[in-house]
Amino acid sequence: TKMASDGPPAKRARDEREDFRSHWESVCQDILDEVKEMNLPQFVTDYVKKMLDYNSPHGKLNRGSATLSCLQAIKGSESISAEEEKQAIIGGWCIELLQASFLVSDDVMDSSITRRGQPCWYRVPN
Repeated sequence: TKMASDGPPAKRARDEREDFRSHWESVCQDILDEVKEMNLPQFVTDYVKKMLDYNSPHGKLNRGSATLSCLQAIKGSESISAEEEKQAIIGGWCIELLQASFLVSDDVMDSSITRRGQPCWYRVPN
């Protein structure tokens, strides 16, 4: 999936974020597959899925979606292989997961009630 390069900058950025977001389910499934290989009880995998979906794909995604744009700027859009593109997207989601962990930690330290209009993760029941 080559990122958008046409149109006004705001539309391009929005299109790039949506394209980046479209890879979330695949990246999330890869993480869950790794968790399943640990032979932990199913409720652990279910909890990880809930935690990932609650905290990761709903922000602005500026950091993560920038990874492919940066690779394109460095290497040139036409010379990026499918594998390089995939790795850039995975790297971008790693950045987003790291950012989400910072936000969860910040919410706990600040005793925050909500984030992005919903209860902070540490306040979600179960």
